[in-house]
Amino acid sequence: MNKIIYSKYSNERSPEFSTVTQIMMNMETGERLVRKYPDTVAATEHVEGIYEWYKKLQIQYQGTCIELNTCTLTDGGIQLEYMDYPSMENILDRFIEKQDRKGFCDFIDCYFDVLKSVHSKQKFHMTEQFKNCFGVSCFSEEEVCGEYTNVDALFANVLVINSEKWCMLDYEWTLSFPVPLRFLLFRVLFYYFHEHTFRKTVECWYPMEKLGITEEEQEVFLEMERNFQRYIQHGRIPIRDMYDKISPGIIRLEEMQYISNDILQKNRVQIYQAVHENVTEKDSVFYSLDEKKHFEYEIEVDENTQYLRVDPCSRKCLVKNLRISCDADSCEYVTNAEEINEGILFFDTEDPYCLLQKLDRIRNRKIQIQFDVEFLEEDMVYLIQEFLKQNQERKKAEDDIKKLQLQIGKLQVETRKMQEELDEKQKLIHAMENTKIWKFYQKYKNFTK
Repeated sequence: MNKIIYSKYSNERSPEFSTVTQIMMNMETGERLVRKYPDTVAATEHVEGIYEWYKKLQIQYQGTCIELNTCTLTDGGIQLEYMDYPSMENILDRFIEKQDRKGFCDFIDCYFDVLKSVHSKQKFHMTEQFKNCFGVSCFSEEEVCGEYTNVDALFANVLVINSEKWCMLDYEWTLSFPVPLRFLLFRVLFYYFHEHTFRKTVECWYPMEKLGITEEEQEVFLEMERNFQRYIQHGRIPIRDMYDKISPGIIRLEEMQYISNDILQKNRVQIYQAVHENVTEKDSVFYSLDEKKHFEYEIEVDENTQYLRVDPCSRKCLVKNLRISCDADSCEYVTNAEEINEGILFFDTEDPYCLLQKLDRIRNRKIQIQFDVEFLEEDMVYLIQEFLKQNQERKKAEDDIKKLQLQIGKLQVETRKMQEELDEKQKLIHAMENTKIWKFYQKYKNFTK
C-alpha cells in the first residue's frame, strides 16, 4: 500500500500547465516514488508530454555523464524514480563554505562543458514559438542551440550520483524550438546566485562575462525570463508575487509589542554538527545570546563529526572578539565575513557562518566558542559597504604607488648603471687618446688629407 507523504500543487500556472506532484511511500518496503498528475483537464497533454521529453532527452544526452531520471506513464499521469543524492547546488554551496574558489569554478565549468556539447550543434533562428514564449529579442551575435532545450537544467535539478554520473531530475520545461545556449547558461547561473543571499557574496567568482555575456545581454536575457514566466502563468499571480497586491503597508517592528518568532530565530546562534556533509536544519541546535548580545558556550565534538559550523545569527551583523578554541589553541575556520578592522568581522549576508576546518584535530574534544554580535540595519550596512569600497580603493591606490615607486627605483638603478658605463667608456677613450699609437694615428690621418 502506498501512502502520500508529500504533495505540491503547481496551480499558480496557466490551466494548461497546472500539475500536482506527490511523493509516495510503500508502507511495507519503505521505498519511495514520485508521481505527477495534471491538476486540470487542459494540463493532461503537458504532463504526458514529459514522458516524450524523457525519451528524446535520453538520446540527446547519450554519451555524456548526464542521465535522465527514469519516467514511465501511469494511469492519469507519469511516475518518476525517487532519488536521494546531493544536488549540484548542494555541492557548490559546500565549495563556498570552504572558500574553495577553484573547486567552485571547475565544477561549474565541467557541467557547462556538457551543456555546451549538447546545445551547440545547430545555429539559432527565430521562430513564432520562440516569440510566443520569450518575446521578440535581438541578439548581438550569432547564437547556437540544441535540438531540444530543457530550460530548467538548473544546479538544483541535477543530482550528483558520483564523479562520472549525474542525474537530471526535472525536465518538465523542455522546448522543441531553438533556444540560445547562452540564455540557458545565463538562466542556470542567475537562479543559483539569486535564490540565496549568501551566494551573491561569491558572484564575482563566476561572472556572466566569463560566458561572454555582457551587461546589455543580461538585460535581454532577463526580459526573456520575465516573458517566459508570463507565458507559464498566463495572467495568474504566484503566491511569491502577491505581497504588493495584498499588503496594506509596512508595520515597523519598534511599534510592535512583541517580536515574531521568526525574528527571534534570526537573532539566535545556530550550530551545525553532523557525521555527513549533506547537512540539513535537523543537524543544528539554536542558542540564545545574552542581554549584551554576547555568546559563550562549550560543545563537545563527536568522534564521527564530518561537518561543524557556527552561525552567529541569521541576519546582517558585525561580530567582534570571535574566538573558537580547543584547550587554549585557536581552531581553524573559514568564514563568509569581511574583516573591517582587527577583531571585527562584517557579515553582509542573511546567512553568516564560520565553518571549522581540520576536524580530525578536535574530535572527541571540547571546543570553546565566544563572540559579541551587533545586528545591523540597512543604513548601517550601506555605510560599512561604502567604507569597505573606499578602503579597497585606497589600498589599490597605495599598491599602485608602491608599484610605481618600484619601477622608478628600477629605472634609477638602470640609469646609474648606464651613467657608470658611459663614464667608464669616456675614461677609456681619454686614456686611448693619450697613447703614442693614437697620437701617431692622428698625425697620419692629417697627413693623408
